[in-house]
Amino acid sequence: MLLGVTLPIVVFEVLAYACLGLCIWHALHQGPLRRARLIELGIGVLYGLTLETLTIMQLHVYQYGRFLIMLGPVPLAVAVGWGIILYSAMAFAESLAFPFWAAPALVGLLGLNIDLTMDAVAIRLNMWHWLDYAGNQTMPPCLSYCTTSSSRRLRITTEPRSAPSAASGPRHPGRIMSGRTHQSNAEHEQRTINQAKKLA
Repeated sequence: MLLGVTLPIVVFEVLAYACLGLCIWHALHQGPLRRARLIELGIGVLYGLTLETLTIMQLHVYQYGRFLIMLGPVPLAVAVGWGIILYSAMAFAESLAFPFWAAPALVGLLGLNIDLTMDAVAIRLNMWHWLDYAGNQTMPPCLSYCTTSSSRRLRITTEPRSAPSAASGPRHPGRIMSGRTHQSNAEHEQRTINQAKKLA
């Protein structure tokens, strides 16, 4: 730990700032486009900071863990990460000479893919966590499968495993089961629907 921050988070922050340095170096070597590239990178970082801050303030559904440098509720490394992702995705799309109408779709999909991949790991390293409506740490059931299947390719639930009941039906050998009974799957689905209705 460094100043109360865990080693994986310190490594993430150092790597984020190092990657920012590489992006700045790349932008400085773009000849006449140097200024435009530096502005793109800066706007990407400001976009990330604004997006994360407003999302946290408005929705109150997640919060970040402890980082070395925080700007309000958002770690500076996360805002820098957004800038890096957007800048790199735009540079990649430009290198492929995509038509102007197709490049934004590629940049968006690439950025989303990178973000979702990072989120699956970050949540396990306590870089951030979901909050329920009372402010307690949890993970929304609808996102539980998505984030865990991409990182571990296994099932994880926010609820404790329940023993199969006679009403749940037989388990099939050789088949991967979620650990929930048929009854609890229906209850879980209903709770997810109710939570979604509360948000709407």
